[in-house]
Formats: sequence, structure tokens, C-alpha cells
Amino acid sequence: MAKSKRSKWKRKMRAVKRKKNEVKELVKLKKVLGLDQDRSVIQDITMSDLVTDVSKLKSSELQNADKAGEQNIEGSAMDTAAQTRYSSRTLRDEHGQYPVWMNQRAIQKRKTGAKIRGKISKKSKPSKR
Repeated sequence: MAKSKRSKWKRKMRAVKRKKNEVKELVKLKKVLGLDQDRSVIQDITMSDLVTDVSKLKSSELQNADKAGEQNIEGSAMDTAAQTRYSSRTLRDEHGQYPVWMNQRAIQKRKTGAKIRGKISKKSKPSKR
């Protein structure tokens, strides 16, 4: 396979693109590794240093958010912490809506299944004549 003119052209163009972007990638890799132009190490960074820096940032952001949150509590009366509850049998919430993660095919399958179950239960009862 892969012997058509189109695939050969695409392979050729990918090679050209690789060669063009090679310089940029090398600069990015050196930056990530912390190397300077003369291949000397700029600074020795370990993962533990990065983790502590991030944790310091997060803790300071949380403190700032708490201060801002205290100011906004007085003005807001909306409770966003309330989670919707779904019925385990029908998977619907109190408003009759299905969960966001459920796709339309599964919803239709449940609806038709419920209709069929309803018809069967009605037929099984003796009719009054």
C-alpha cells in the first residue's frame, strides 16, 4: 500500500516540514532542559523544586480566593454546590432530564424499553368487557 502519488507527495511534504521545524524544536528542547547556547547548564532544576513552587503558588492563590470569596458571599445568594440526583431505575433527575454524559442513542433505547414494558404490563392484565 502507500505507493500512490498522493501518499508519496504527502510523505515528501512531511519531510520538508520536519526539516523546517527542526530548528524551532531544538530551541524548545534546550529551553526545557535548561541549556544555554554554549551547552552550559543555566540552572539545575529538580522536580521537587518545581512541585514546591507550584504548591506555594496554589496556596497563595487559595488564600487570595478565600479573601475574594468572603467579599462575594454577601452579594451572592446562589448555591452552586447542589448536585442533581438521578433515579437509579430511570436515570432521570427530578425535572425529567437525563444526565449530560448519556448519549442520545442510550436515551432512545431507555425510552423505547419503557414503552415496551408499559405495553406488556397493560396487556397482561385481563380486560373488562
